[in-house]
Amino acid sequence: MGLYFGMMCFWLAGALRPKLRITSLWAVFVFASGIASGRLLSLGPDGWPAPIFVYYLHSEVALAGICLALIAWQSDPEACRCE
Repeated sequence: MGLYFGMMCFWLAGALRPKLRITSLWAVFVFASGIASGRLLSLGPDGWPAPIFVYYLHSEVALAGICLALIAWQSDPEACRCE
């Protein structure tokens, strides 16, 4: 639990401090995509999981995608404008 609490504190610091924002977004991306990858890999040996874990998988993939979009937007806000 200490690892999750430490990561959560880092993510919150990134939300509040612009200097840490890109780094914390990358940390969220690696964390979410790592858990999602583990869930996908476990489909082979373990079979199809309960519906709640499928929901978790979709949520983790969506979170990783949102993080990549936010990283791109934070890196170059003008390139991501929708007009």
